[in-house]
Amino acid sequence: MSESHTVSIARPDVDIHADVNNLILHYPPLASDQHQIRILVANGVVHLGGHVRSTPSRRYLIDAIPTIQGVTGVNDAALYDEDMLRLEIGKVLPTGLQVNMRYGTAILSGKLPDGTSEEELVKLASLPGVERVVVNF
Repeated sequence: MSESHTVSIARPDVDIHADVNNLILHYPPLASDQHQIRILVANGVVHLGGHVRSTPSRRYLIDAIPTIQGVTGVNDAALYDEDMLRLEIGKVLPTGLQVNMRYGTAILSGKLPDGTSEEELVKLASLPGVERVVVNF
């Protein structure tokens, strides 16, 4: 009796990378973010970094990547979405201030609270995923 063996051949990382790029380009909300997303594929694991504008876009990307042939895992620890960053910064800022995000840049505006310095606000807003803080008072 002959035995048959199935041999699984790993897909080249460069092909997986191309498929992830294609996925981003063909999902319109992510297509506008494409230059802000970093992709590294190593041994079938897709490592994502950078920024996307919205939580649903981030979720779509993270959920869709495992469907790509050859993907063995997704590491999204360094991928941030602007919606979530804006909400998290809003929790630590004094009342009366607003925050807008633009691909890792937190833009603070409103009225500078009495007794608070711009430097203090920059420190408060410098959460993981925030690359730069701009103060507009």
